[in-house]
Amino acid sequence: MNKLVVLVGILGWSVLLYSGCMASGDDALTKMNSDEREYYDKTVSLLEIGVTYEDVVEKLGEPDRGAGSARPSWKPIADDNLNQIAIYFNNGKVRKIKWMKVGVFMWEKS
Repeated sequence: MNKLVVLVGILGWSVLLYSGCMASGDDALTKMNSDEREYYDKTVSLLEIGVTYEDVVEKLGEPDRGAGSARPSWKPIADDNLNQIAIYFNNGKVRKIKWMKVGVFMWEKS
Protein backbone atom coordinates (compact mmCIF):
# COMPACT_ATOMS: atom_id res chain seq x y z
CA MET A 1 0.00 0.00 0.00
CA ASN A 2 2.81 2.43 0.87
CA LYS A 3 4.49 1.80 -2.49
CA LEU A 4 1.23 2.69 -4.25
CA VAL A 5 0.93 5.95 -2.31
CA VAL A 6 4.53 6.86 -3.18
CA LEU A 7 3.96 6.00 -6.85
CA VAL A 8 0.78 8.10 -7.02
CA GLY A 9 2.61 10.97 -5.31
CA ILE A 10 5.50 10.81 -7.76
CA LEU A 11 3.13 10.71 -10.73
CA GLY A 12 1.15 13.65 -9.35
CA TRP A 13 4.26 15.78 -8.89
CA SER A 14 5.52 14.80 -12.34
CA VAL A 15 2.29 16.01 -13.92
CA LEU A 16 2.41 19.27 -11.97
CA LEU A 17 6.04 19.92 -12.85
CA TYR A 18 5.51 19.05 -16.51
CA SER A 19 2.43 21.24 -16.89
CA GLY A 20 4.15 24.08 -15.06
CA CYS A 21 6.99 24.07 -17.62
CA MET A 22 4.72 24.18 -20.66
CA ALA A 23 3.46 27.56 -21.90
CA SER A 24 -0.24 27.99 -22.59
CA GLY A 25 -2.60 30.72 -23.73
CA ASP A 26 -0.92 33.88 -24.98
CA ASP A 27 2.38 32.67 -23.48
CA ALA A 28 2.30 29.82 -26.01
CA LEU A 29 2.76 32.34 -28.82
CA THR A 30 6.05 33.46 -27.29
CA LYS A 31 7.32 29.86 -27.28
CA MET A 32 6.66 29.29 -30.98
CA ASN A 33 9.69 29.31 -33.26
CA SER A 34 9.67 31.50 -36.38
CA ASP A 35 8.18 28.78 -38.64
CA GLU A 36 5.41 28.02 -36.13
CA ARG A 37 4.61 31.69 -35.62
CA GLU A 38 4.48 32.32 -39.36
CA TYR A 39 2.12 29.35 -39.81
CA TYR A 40 -0.02 30.61 -36.92
CA ASP A 41 -0.22 34.15 -38.31
CA LYS A 42 -1.07 33.04 -41.86
CA THR A 43 -3.52 30.23 -41.07
CA VAL A 44 -4.56 29.29 -37.53
CA SER A 45 -5.10 32.85 -36.28
CA LEU A 46 -7.63 33.35 -39.10
CA LEU A 47 -9.86 30.45 -37.99
CA GLU A 48 -12.95 31.28 -35.96
CA ILE A 49 -15.16 29.22 -33.71
CA GLY A 50 -18.30 28.23 -35.62
CA VAL A 51 -16.78 27.90 -39.10
CA THR A 52 -17.34 24.72 -41.11
CA TYR A 53 -14.99 21.84 -41.88
CA GLU A 54 -14.72 23.13 -45.44
CA ASP A 55 -13.63 26.56 -44.15
CA VAL A 56 -10.89 24.92 -42.08
CA VAL A 57 -9.65 22.77 -44.98
CA GLU A 58 -9.53 25.89 -47.14
CA LYS A 59 -7.07 27.46 -44.64
CA LEU A 60 -5.09 24.42 -43.42
CA GLY A 61 -5.45 21.92 -46.25
CA GLU A 62 -6.61 18.33 -45.77
CA PRO A 63 -5.97 16.92 -42.28
CA ASP A 64 -3.18 14.42 -41.68
CA ARG A 65 -5.48 12.26 -39.54
CA GLY A 66 -9.19 11.89 -38.95
CA ALA A 67 -10.59 13.58 -42.05
CA GLY A 68 -14.33 14.06 -41.63
CA SER A 69 -14.26 13.02 -37.95
CA ALA A 70 -15.24 15.07 -34.91
CA ARG A 71 -11.51 15.73 -34.19
CA PRO A 72 -9.27 15.77 -37.24
CA SER A 73 -5.66 16.82 -36.76
CA TRP A 74 -3.02 18.58 -38.79
CA LYS A 75 0.75 18.51 -38.60
CA PRO A 76 1.63 22.19 -39.12
CA ILE A 77 5.40 21.80 -39.52
CA ALA A 78 6.16 18.90 -41.86
CA ASP A 79 9.40 17.69 -40.27
CA ASP A 80 8.40 18.28 -36.63
CA ASN A 81 6.59 15.29 -35.09
CA LEU A 82 6.06 17.12 -31.78
CA ASN A 83 3.56 19.57 -33.34
CA GLN A 84 -0.15 18.88 -33.81
CA ILE A 85 -3.23 20.99 -34.35
CA ALA A 86 -6.50 19.33 -33.35
CA ILE A 87 -9.82 20.90 -34.25
CA TYR A 88 -12.96 19.78 -32.48
CA PHE A 89 -16.26 19.89 -34.35
CA ASN A 90 -19.83 19.78 -33.08
CA ASN A 91 -22.68 19.54 -35.60
CA GLY A 92 -20.28 20.35 -38.43
CA LYS A 93 -18.95 23.56 -36.84
CA VAL A 94 -15.65 24.28 -35.06
CA ARG A 95 -16.04 24.38 -31.29
CA LYS A 96 -12.37 24.27 -30.23
CA ILE A 97 -8.95 24.69 -31.83
CA LYS A 98 -5.93 23.30 -30.00
CA TRP A 99 -2.28 23.48 -31.07
CA MET A 100 0.21 21.55 -28.98
CA LYS A 101 3.94 21.11 -29.24
CA VAL A 102 4.83 18.38 -26.77
CA GLY A 103 6.68 19.76 -23.76
CA VAL A 104 6.80 23.32 -25.12
CA PHE A 105 3.37 24.93 -25.54
CA MET A 106 -0.37 24.42 -25.83
CA TRP A 107 -2.43 27.12 -27.53
CA GLU A 108 -6.21 26.88 -27.45
CA LYS A 109 -9.18 28.82 -28.79
CA SER A 110 -12.75 27.95 -27.83
